[in-house]
Amino acid sequence: MRFPKPSVPLISTADFKKPKSLIRDATSWSAKSSVAFHSALDAATFPIDDPYGSYRYVDGDVLRRRMASELLPVHAFDAGNQKHLDLLDEKRSEVLQELAAHDRVYGLLTKRPGIVAVESRESFYVQAADIAAGITSQIYAAEGLVGVVDRFEYVTYNGVRVSRSDAEEEMRRLGTIEM
Repeated sequence: MRFPKPSVPLISTADFKKPKSLIRDATSWSAKSSVAFHSALDAATFPIDDPYGSYRYVDGDVLRRRMASELLPVHAFDAGNQKHLDLLDEKRSEVLQELAAHDRVYGLLTKRPGIVAVESRESFYVQAADIAAGITSQIYAAEGLVGVVDRFEYVTYNGVRVSRSDAEEEMRRLGTIEM
């Protein structure tokens, strides 16, 4: 399945106003967008319920629906940078509208909010995510990506789901493990 290349990029440096903090802002937004979009990308690239590879014989509507269904759940983020969350929700809506353009059912659902801000002190889930991020950071510092993949069931790295062999290859590429 091939999607047409957008005439305008989904995001550009113009979306980040302060040139001094451009890299920090882009990195922060990238981490948030990975959380919001990775399951939709996995739906198109990892057909888990298709052991015989039959998805290659269907039209793109099936994959578009699978991707759109992964964009529908609400994602909660720690409050703090509302501009990033608004931008992320706007881009999520644009992608969802593109995926649902020819589908009446999903076309009706594109108006739902997908990104919400919550105060971490009011949400045990956000606090648990902060704790998990701290633990993961310590594992990564001590054992690298392979250590993280060995301990967690689902790991994304630079927006892509990684297996142990992917993690080993990435660490070899970075020169952090011996062959």
